[in-house]
Amino acid sequence: MQIVERIAAIYHASHSYTMDEGFVCLDMAIDVWNQLKTNGIESKIMGGTIHENITAWNYRQLAMEGNHAWVIATIGPNEKVAIETTSGKIIKQGTTDATPYFKGIAFDDPAEVKRFEQLRKLAVGNCRDASNLADDFNKDVAERQLRPEEIIARKSKFEQRKQDCERAFSHLKEFESKAIFY
Repeated sequence: MQIVERIAAIYHASHSYTMDEGFVCLDMAIDVWNQLKTNGIESKIMGGTIHENITAWNYRQLAMEGNHAWVIATIGPNEKVAIETTSGKIIKQGTTDATPYFKGIAFDDPAEVKRFEQLRKLAVGNCRDASNLADDFNKDVAERQLRPEEIIARKSKFEQRKQDCERAFSHLKEFESKAIFY
């Protein structure tokens, strides 16, 4: 536990979360994970959200709406702690603010989380585009009369983007077994 506390404190004192420069929680979690590994401490990079109870969520919602990363370190046979890398805070299991930190998607290493993030960005983009196309189409149908060929073309474009969304999300399913909801 002392090693974990020391790593978290030194890391927090010497690193800054900078959204504008693109050094965010995921970068910080990967750095801390690496330091723990270097010190022989088993850990996971966690992805999800700490501001919502995800117990009732499904995997799709978790994968698409997760917006934070942190680290879980194993410090004993049955003891783990969460490390909020953006603040240097250690969260022990069983404390009042611990529950969200022990739910999410548990990644074994940076390669896994980077692959997940790449696939997630593709899925989010395609799904957002499909939703925007549907909204624009419905608005245009309500406000003006469209020619039949325009309706067919726009429906076809929407259907293609919807398929792209589902195909991109299907690639994210390789990480579904890593999701922890309870």
